[in-house]
This record gives sequence, structure tokens and C-alpha cells, in this order.
Amino acid sequence: PILLNASVANVAISKIGMLDTASAVELLEIKNKTGQSAIHLAAQCDTFDENSVFLKIFKCAATIVIERNPLAILSIQDNNNDTALHLALRSCLLTVGPAVKELLSLNIEKTTIENFLKLENCESETIVHVAASKNLSDVLKALLNHKDLDACFRLELLQGPAKNGYSALQMSLKHQELVKFFLVSLSIQDQCKLLSTKFRD
Repeated sequence: PILLNASVANVAISKIGMLDTASAVELLEIKNKTGQSAIHLAAQCDTFDENSVFLKIFKCAATIVIERNPLAILSIQDNNNDTALHLALRSCLLTVGPAVKELLSLNIEKTTIENFLKLENCESETIVHVAASKNLSDVLKALLNHKDLDACFRLELLQGPAKNGYSALQMSLKHQELVKFFLVSLSIQDQCKLLSTKFRD
């Protein structure tokens, strides 16, 4: 097996396009000792421009597995149960916004995207929690405005607490624009449910 580290990320990208689907998926699923794949590493060792390794690997992964599950590679979790998007959002990568928007433009079944958005790390944080805590409004708007997500599911994402006891809404309270967006995206009834959520003492 290939021992993945940041220095081989670009090499992996160049090889992916020359492989058949099965071999490409196998390459992208290889993990190191911390359970991280090439896209995990790219999310932590990236540039902040059009040369983004993360965005390049993301596009390769999405294209290669489109006929199967376009979220298969991005759903890989490391030893801390973090996906590559957890890491990219935590690092506030400038390229994660375009990556998420491109992801959501793909033809993905409702159940598949809901299961992806519900993936939690060891701290019970979804990517919505991380994006809210980092005030990544463009990512949250793209995620929560997806055409196939109903109001009940959006409410569930915003209300669910992480291990620290805070929900995504509570993590975003210091960011006025985010709170405003959360409320506008929900019905009056769901706004009341969200605002009645108990806060951590």
C-alpha cells in the first residue's frame, strides 16, 4: 500500500485520472496510521488559491465515483471520526466553499446527502457544527438551502448538540448574520422550536 503524506497528494491527483474506477476508488480510500486518506491530508496541507490540492482531489473523487456514491470518498472518517470536510472547515480553507457548492450540484439521492450531513466525529460534531463555529456562512447556506432537504431535517441539524452541549445554532450566536439566516430559512413554527432549545448551563 502507498504510505500517504502531504508530499504525495499532487502525485495521487495525477494518477487518479489514468486509473479505472475501481482502482481509483481503492487509491483514494487508502489510509495512513491516523486513518486519514489523501483528501484528509489535502484538507490540512492546502494552498489558498486556484492551485488548491483539496479542491483538485475533491473534484477527482466526485467525478470518479459519480456513478456509485459521489459522497463515498468524502464520507471516509479518520481515527477521530473526522471527514475531510470536518478538517477543511476547521482550517477555514478558502476553497471549501466552492468544493461544497460543487458537491451539492451533483445528482445525489436525498437519503445519501442526509446521511452524509449527519456524520459525526468523536466530539459528536457534524460539518454543520464546525461551519457554524467558524462562521462559514457561505458553506452553511449551501448546505441548508439544498433543494432536497426539508425543514424538519434542517431543524434537526441545527438543534442537535455536540458533546460540549452546544448545538450548531448556539455555536453561531456570536455571528448575527448566521442566526438571521437560520431563522429565515425555517418556518415560523420551526423557528419557535429552534428558539425554545435549551441552552447549556
